[in-house]
Amino acid sequence: MATASNFHRSKLRGRRSQQWSAVGRACWEVLEDRRLLSFAPAVDYAGGTNPQEIVAADFNNDGQLDLVVANPTANSVNVMLGNGNGTFQSPVASAAGANPRSIAVGDFNADGKLDLAAVSGGSSGVNVMFGNGDGTFAPPDHVAVGADDTRSVATGDFNNDGTMDLVVTSNQPLYYNGYAQGQFDVLLAIGDGSFAAPKTFATMDRGLGSVVVADMNGDGNRDVVAELPDYSEVIVVLGDGQGNLRGQATNGWALSYAPSAAADLTGDGKADVIVGDGLLRGNGAGGFVSYFPEQPHTAGGGPGTVALGDFDHDGHLDIARTDGIVRYTGNGTFSGAELYDPAPDPGAAAVAARDFNGDGWLDVATANGNTVSVLLNDRTWGVAPPTVSIGNAAAITEGDTGTLNATFTVTLSKPSAAAVTVNYTTMDIDARAGSDYVAGTGTLTIPAGQTSGTITVAVVGDRIAESRETFSVQLTSATNATISNAWGNSEIIDNEPRISINNVSKSEGNRGTTTFTFTVKLANAYDQAVTVNYATANGTATAGSDYLANSGSITFAPGETVKTITIVVNGDRNKEANETFFVDLFGPSSNAVIGVARGTGTIFNDDKR
Repeated sequence: MATASNFHRSKLRGRRSQQWSAVGRACWEVLEDRRLLSFAPAVDYAGGTNPQEIVAADFNNDGQLDLVVANPTANSVNVMLGNGNGTFQSPVASAAGANPRSIAVGDFNADGKLDLAAVSGGSSGVNVMFGNGDGTFAPPDHVAVGADDTRSVATGDFNNDGTMDLVVTSNQPLYYNGYAQGQFDVLLAIGDGSFAAPKTFATMDRGLGSVVVADMNGDGNRDVVAELPDYSEVIVVLGDGQGNLRGQATNGWALSYAPSAAADLTGDGKADVIVGDGLLRGNGAGGFVSYFPEQPHTAGGGPGTVALGDFDHDGHLDIARTDGIVRYTGNGTFSGAELYDPAPDPGAAAVAARDFNGDGWLDVATANGNTVSVLLNDRTWGVAPPTVSIGNAAAITEGDTGTLNATFTVTLSKPSAAAVTVNYTTMDIDARAGSDYVAGTGTLTIPAGQTSGTITVAVVGDRIAESRETFSVQLTSATNATISNAWGNSEIIDNEPRISINNVSKSEGNRGTTTFTFTVKLANAYDQAVTVNYATANGTATAGSDYLANSGSITFAPGETVKTITIVVNGDRNKEANETFFVDLFGPSSNAVIGVARGTGTIFNDDKR
């Protein structure tokens, strides 16, 4: 737990810098989303009305980092030139085209001055603003793409020529059944400020949202990761190093928000993707091996809502949200958010992380409300507490009486110098406390130096046949740790037997009758009698003329697993198609359940046509 501030907070809003003032606050809590001790705001700058994205770069070539925000209300971008000490000059606006919401930085005309690209929803292309080298930009040049509704823009060297290119997501509305047709357009920079014709990759009936760029399969080429908002998923499309996107790699798990950043966050050499409510862990081939909900506790979604960097100098990438820092704690896990204090405005839309005062430590800038807030790292990070997570228990096959234990393992990401405690409680999903399992609450303690503990829940045995059922255990209120995965599930497998019936196919014969014998089986022997009813039903065959209707019940004595049902089929010399009838099982005894309820009898016609 940090006992000193990690960031000085500076809001930027006036025309001139003011003197710093600092007020310390004690920090006592060690729970998830801890408030960091920090300093009161000192200097404010206007960021424009409702700034949407913030980027840090050197726009006037003086060796100092500057800030630029997208200002959709004024159709502009606002640049605040840095003084090199963590303070910034008054913002200067440059036209950016209508409603800029997504911006990207690169030297698109190879003149040594950084340029900007901006898109907005509803437009038909991207606006490119060439830098003048003093923090201002020339009027935007519009570069068209094929679809009408652009959503996001990002930069990357897609053809490996050393010049930054653009990728734009856009949609054609109402393509199929009300869904949009999304497309990626790669715009290769020629180097003179112009771009080659777009290289397009369409997604058919899947509309696209925000996009981030990373090497997702480790081949050295730029790939793209984008939101599929109609499906609450992400899509990865791989680049071939020549400017082409060559096919979809995978869709991610169902998500709540868009992808906001991609990098190797877990230290395994494979790129991962941060989404608004979790982390998609990459498999190194463009796909994902697992999804961690609520890790790393990101807030919101889309590019710019998180920034990556080693904020505490422990050699691992951490995550800056718009409201706090999430630190890597080991084993591919992250801490709960350590919130800025005082917090930025609730409407914070974007965050950037760079070293603004040249002390070798990463600082943070957020775009929120009508201001930009700068938080300077004071380098007093304590050791990040471990995370605590619960895994799923192995499925339990219930008995006929008594109880069996479902065991949940609770794991720390690393040993703690102090004992870790965490509260837990059981929760119904489709299993019911009291009848299927014994409800439980309590506190688990993992002693100092150890990394795991267990929680046991008693599963109740019975002789009632039922489907598989699930319950969960939820972790809450950890001390000396933060919760990374709060839910573990256990499945109860019923041990009562399943009843099934097979299909039978035979020729009818030319005269007399033929018997069709259906086999009815129990999946496993049982120590009680099991009964089930049966009845025939017409298909294309008709009872009375093609076969004799039959109904009744069968009983499996204790230990028996096979019984038969015989149906009489009438032979004839009529030329006709093959016909079918059914034997249906229903009404099993309470100690069994039907697995396969219908057997089909197929009567093959054996008369020459």
